[in-house]
Amino acid sequence: MCKGPVRDQSTAHVGVIYSTSWEHSEGRIWRTGDWGQGASGFDGDFGVSRYDPGAGTLSGVSGTGMGKARALLGWVDIDLFYGTAA
Repeated sequence: MCKGPVRDQSTAHVGVIYSTSWEHSEGRIWRTGDWGQGASGFDGDFGVSRYDPGAGTLSGVSGTGMGKARALLGWVDIDLFYGTAA
């Protein structure tokens, strides 16, 4: 993810999206796992973010404490990249 809502190559965060199927009154919701924040560098948690396909951004859902809108710079589908487990 970029530092702000504009896709400008300013990588600020890498997270894991583990579910994109949850619909919510605030729009398309992606469940995420985010680690590396905080003073220790090992703090983290699972959360929910609102995906805006028109803007290409993720932002916090009301009441979750997640952050402002940030542009998605890209992603990789791990299942497609590595294939299925044997």
